[in-house]
Amino acid sequence: MERRRPSASSALRALAILLPLRKTLWRRSGLVRNRYPKMLLCVASNGLEVAAHAAQLAQLQVSHVTLTVNAVDPEIGARIYTWVRAGIRVLRGVEGAAVLLERQRAAIAELKKHGRLGQDQHHRHAWYQRPAHRRRGSRSGR
Repeated sequence: MERRRPSASSALRALAILLPLRKTLWRRSGLVRNRYPKMLLCVASNGLEVAAHAAQLAQLQVSHVTLTVNAVDPEIGARIYTWVRAGIRVLRGVEGAAVLLERQRAAIAELKKHGRLGQDQHHRHAWYQRPAHRRRGSRSGR
């Protein structure tokens, strides 16, 4: 069975559907934060679009951001990823892997700039108490 490539019009229709969902996601995340101010909000991503949203993640007080980086060399990334969708463009091979790696690096820099990346952030949350055997100076549990 032959696979058809999606047409530009179907890609634009999909984008028209996804963009309002993204706005809805940010609005709902804000509602969750307002209703449950002590709740931990976590995000996991491949990092492709994270840099553009780092300020929003900081504003929502997202406590943990996980970026999955499978390769730090585009040549290796090209063997892992069949394709990368950057906006409405589908990139393949080394080009796609290079764009993904570049955006992941930008995401890490932006997250760090907005204080969402760096030291272990457990100490910032009042709910977190280190287990006795892990406290500094404690000899119990050894």
